Amino acid sequence: MPQSIEDKKKLLLENGIAIWDVLAECEIVGSDDSTIRKPVYNDISAFISGTSIEKILCNGKKSYDLCRHLDLDVPVIYVPSTSPANAAWSIDRLIDAWKPELLDN
Repeated sequence: MPQSIEDKKKLLLENGIAIWDVLAECEIVGSDDSTIRKPVYNDISAFISGTSIEKILCNGKKSYDLCRHLDLDVPVIYVPSTSPANAAWSIDRLIDAWKPELLDN
């Protein structure tokens, strides 16, 4: 598992994975997704337009709930959150859930 930010960036680039937030800004208390108010969406349609992006994996339920309401030309797929707040999911369990979506072309 890559530890440094540079190693993480390298892993993403080598595997053709892009990361972007659904929201550009919002009001939120700490990092509690349930407190999100006044969301301002990133223009994901413009971000993916003209790219070879085939699907969007949403890291967690809130991301999925926010993203699935957007008018996108690619599938939007829920995968369990990798956040430490999702302590019920071990790294092995997360890998099992994410792997098919990452490998399915």
